[in-house]
Amino acid sequence: MEQLPATYAFEAKLNSLDTWLSLVNATSTPGQYITNLLSNDPFFTEPGSAYRLLMQRKLDEFMKLQSKETATCSTSVDLGVATLWQIAQSSVFCRNKNKDGCENSEESQCLINSPGTPDINPATGCAQDWDMVWKFYRGAYLTERNKFISQYLNGSCPVTSENLITSGYTPRFVDFNDPTGIGHVDNPELQHFLDQIAAGDNSSVTTGEGLLAAQFDTTCRGYASVWISQLSACDLLFERWNDQVTKTADSTWLVSRLMEVCKNGSDLSHYLGSSSVIPGNVTESGFSDFPQVIQLFLRDKLGITNATDECNPYLITIPAPYDKQQPLTEMVVITKPTDCECTQINKVFSEYSNASYGGSFSEYMLQRYQVTISDSALNYLKGLCDGSYTCVFLPEAIRFLFSRV
Repeated sequence: MEQLPATYAFEAKLNSLDTWLSLVNATSTPGQYITNLLSNDPFFTEPGSAYRLLMQRKLDEFMKLQSKETATCSTSVDLGVATLWQIAQSSVFCRNKNKDGCENSEESQCLINSPGTPDINPATGCAQDWDMVWKFYRGAYLTERNKFISQYLNGSCPVTSENLITSGYTPRFVDFNDPTGIGHVDNPELQHFLDQIAAGDNSSVTTGEGLLAAQFDTTCRGYASVWISQLSACDLLFERWNDQVTKTADSTWLVSRLMEVCKNGSDLSHYLGSSSVIPGNVTESGFSDFPQVIQLFLRDKLGITNATDECNPYLITIPAPYDKQQPLTEMVVITKPTDCECTQINKVFSEYSNASYGGSFSEYMLQRYQVTISDSALNYLKGLCDGSYTCVFLPEAIRFLFSRV
């Protein structure tokens, strides 16, 4: 136990190395933390030496690779295993690769062809991109390392987190092997997802997407009563819905289609849903926004073809359309924005170019949209979107509030 201070001092040292260059120069012989980190880790050379081979196997076989079964890929294909360094490299250099082609896709081949251990002086890639490779590797390495430290501590003091909690104490160290401890999640679906991540299971991606879709469904479903209430402002509908059977049938028709739109307008930047779909999409029923759904309903059920103040396709006010929502939090950009965000950035730049404005783009953004952002940051954003900036990540994060207009 007296040797654990060196174990935690080493973790602090790794966390202090934030660049690839600092990592290379961290040892007297350059690059030892890249090519042979375990031999330099005091936990695996001293108190945790019994776990060294297990840790080495984890680093060498960090993730089992299997192509994803989709509508166009009828079967999943075993692609072998990937080292932790390969996974770290793919998280940076394969992130924007084409996913089409099943096991032969650009994304899959990029991962498979990444070196098991990278060269300490890489011939390709920008400095900031290799910084991110190291940060990903470091995070995953320390997570796996902490699991073995947990096993070591349990062997030295075999008391579970459950025993401590039952006795009125609070565990100071997470017991990764005790599911009843402080790391346990009551939601079984979420716990399953976390277990998959911990095991390096590729299917965690599918599970995570399913959990996100379920959350979008729940959020949109929660608007249903408000939607029907707002539609009741139409006097003809209010009168029609005096008959409960008719109201139930109409509500079912409306809500099912409005939910399709709402969920199709949901993503990580629009997690409260939208009254229009993500640009370029359309629902299975063929709708792209709420007004289309309501207009069809008013025409077929009430014979209304000309909108009035009381009965029109714009009675529902929540959630806002996909492209009319104000950001709820500060936007932070460290890599290429989404296609939708790039469309907006290009649109605003074109607007600035055609405005004959006397000041800089930055000054225009402040005056026109009350957005404070430097010209250099705007140039980075333009470069990321048009491909003229060839690195994957920015030298530093761009932070700003960007109003979707």
